[in-house]
Amino acid sequence: MNRSPTSFLLMLLVSAILVLGAALAQAGLSRLDPPSPWPSVGLLLGVFWAGWLLSLLCRPPGDFLLLPLATLLCSVGWLEVYRLGPAISAPALGERQAWWIALGILVFVLILFVPGDYRVLEDYKYSCLLIGVFLQLAVMLFGIEINGARLWFEIG
Repeated sequence: MNRSPTSFLLMLLVSAILVLGAALAQAGLSRLDPPSPWPSVGLLLGVFWAGWLLSLLCRPPGDFLLLPLATLLCSVGWLEVYRLGPAISAPALGERQAWWIALGILVFVLILFVPGDYRVLEDYKYSCLLIGVFLQLAVMLFGIEINGARLWFEIG
């Protein structure tokens, strides 16, 4: 079964939500004189659609819902950051967030081109689990507290 039409429609829905949300956020923030959301929206739409197209062309069919749902979450997160930026005196926060999302999609696309069978990583699942648990314990024991949360290591 070809699921790309469903994936395409979901990507269209995500794009519409992003554009409508940006327009509503800009209208709601008009008294705070926010930066224009449209360069960031254009960047996000460009990388979302490029990632979707490359995921269709580069790999055998996988989970057709994964990328549209990830882009939906990224879009909603970006809208929140854009909306809150002027309120916390950081108007460029939305633009920075858009660039980080674009970097994440770029990494996604680069991983699509990695040759070889990714299933070899299944051999290391317990090693990764142990490393993750070790890092969690290490940050609890040796981490530094910033803004009331002990979530960081001090390096350097």
